[in-house]
Amino acid sequence: MPSTFLASTGSLLRPGIFNLAITTDKQGERSLLVNVFGNHHPGLWTSKLVPPGVDFSFAFFNFTLAVRYFNHTGFPLNLPTGINTAIPVQDVAGILERGGTHHMPGMRGYYRSIPPTGWLVGALWMLGTVVLIIALHRFDRGV
Repeated sequence: MPSTFLASTGSLLRPGIFNLAITTDKQGERSLLVNVFGNHHPGLWTSKLVPPGVDFSFAFFNFTLAVRYFNHTGFPLNLPTGINTAIPVQDVAGILERGGTHHMPGMRGYYRSIPPTGWLVGALWMLGTVVLIIALHRFDRGV
């Protein structure tokens, strides 16, 4: 369920970000309201939109593959036990593990998109999100 929700979220954010990149001339002045100290060049605004767009594309494809593998896990689990239908548990666990292997980079794609999204409104916001990620990493690792 979470993979399906996050894949659909990624598929909606991707075209939204690329649409925002196309209509840069209208969106740049809105970012000036929050970005007081940064550069206001429209080309920079477009280049700021590329990293989150790439991150959300990466996350979408990984979550789509995770959903695929999680669905494929259900097929061998529901097979009746009988002659020549028994699938080894290791094979089923391997399919499930591949789904989890794609779920992890999908989540990391979302986490990686936080600093570039902060950069859209200003360099101080990006710096703040990087500091927050470092602090949370230390908190999670117990360092």
